[in-house]
Amino acid sequence: MERKGLEPIVSAVFLIVLTLGVATLLIIFVGQYSNIDSSPEYSCFEISLRPPISINSACYNEASEEIEIKLFYFPMSEFDIGNINFIFYSSEIQDSNWECVKGGECIILEKGETQTYYFSASGFEAGDLTKLDSVRIFSNNCVISEVKIGVC
Repeated sequence: MERKGLEPIVSAVFLIVLTLGVATLLIIFVGQYSNIDSSPEYSCFEISLRPPISINSACYNEASEEIEIKLFYFPMSEFDIGNINFIFYSSEIQDSNWECVKGGECIILEKGETQTYYFSASGFEAGDLTKLDSVRIFSNNCVISEVKIGVC
């Protein structure tokens, strides 16, 4: 009667476990010491389906010569906002970009809050202000919302 030992099975299992361990350590090492950014926590597609922030109003106030953007951060939003980019679009003038970052001079609104952001219109020529078409807000390079700019 021939007996087959367990040695080949144990050896195979040991080699598989060893290979998986080395591969795991290699992935951890490469991930920690490489400059490759991981993908964002949420995709832009997910943010477009359930935007965390809405623009309640956007208008130019002639008296204060400021552009007023009123935002609302939905209280039940699952997305955390660390920065907001405001980009003003026009058909005839160069687009303007302002960024609001946590920890900077600008205050990022918290979930459930409404906040009005004021932008000096001094960077625009007097006639250019009437040509502003819309404002679009971005966070982490994802479009969140866009609205036409009116007169306050």
